[in-house]
Amino acid sequence: MVLGQRIEPAGQHEAELVLEQLALHPSTARHLSRKLLRKFVTEEDRPELVESAAQTFLSTRGSIRATLGHLLEAGLQDPGTKFKRPVDFIVGGIRTLGADTDGGEPLQTFLARMGQPAFGWPTPDGPPADSSYWTSNLMPRWRFALALSQNQIDGTQLEVGALVDSDSVESDFDRLSELLLGARLETQVRDELIAALSDGGATDRRTMTELTIAGLLASPGYQWM
Repeated sequence: MVLGQRIEPAGQHEAELVLEQLALHPSTARHLSRKLLRKFVTEEDRPELVESAAQTFLSTRGSIRATLGHLLEAGLQDPGTKFKRPVDFIVGGIRTLGADTDGGEPLQTFLARMGQPAFGWPTPDGPPADSSYWTSNLMPRWRFALALSQNQIDGTQLEVGALVDSDSVESDFDRLSELLLGARLETQVRDELIAALSDGGATDRRTMTELTIAGLLASPGYQWM
């Protein structure tokens, strides 16, 4: 008996039938839907969305693609908040900025310092999805942001000049904000940040660009999604 159903002896087919029953059980569908929701959309509890995603899973006979598509289409209309795990933070920053990297030891060191060593998690359940686990270790992220913007990571190269091509610091800041945050900052906030960077020693265009990139990468606007 499996899940209340009698399984007749049938050799290998018997095992396949049991696995199919387990895979297509409503509890399995809800569990996977909840995991996908927390991974890709939000850590908030959304029972109705989990239930509708579970129905998609069952109606498509276990299609992860269809289930995730449903979650993204429905969930991102009202997105919650998720703090990027280290690998998402590092890989996302490199990809968004168009940097080249060999993914070598210096980059792996940053990943480990942030608490998520590559292929080194000690238990099979993988790194936690809860934001609270990651928000207590921000210093390595700030150091990575500065090192990336200033090309101080061996094996990783960022063409800073290719990211800005305007005639003003303000336009450069707007361009970088749109790139990393998805939107421009309010003019007053932008101008105050530029003034703070200037007071902090950003006296030339390149230094201003580097510190702007580092500041945006390290900001809550980038680290929370």
